[in-house]
Amino acid sequence: MKSKPINIKLLPNYYKKISLGLLALSIILIAVNKIFTLPLEKEIIREIGKIGVLVTLLM
Repeated sequence: MKSKPINIKLLPNYYKKISLGLLALSIILIAVNKIFTLPLEKEIIREIGKIGVLVTLLM
């Protein structure tokens, strides 16, 4: 049986899509926090946004 080779070149594209999605999500979270008052503490949302941006830049 011949196995189908995995296309390794597609892997960075998946990482790029995931990282752009995370970046957009974290920026939207920070923007919504600035515009509206969320029931969560602002420090928690700020930390989640920072972590999201840092993970995105790491990818």
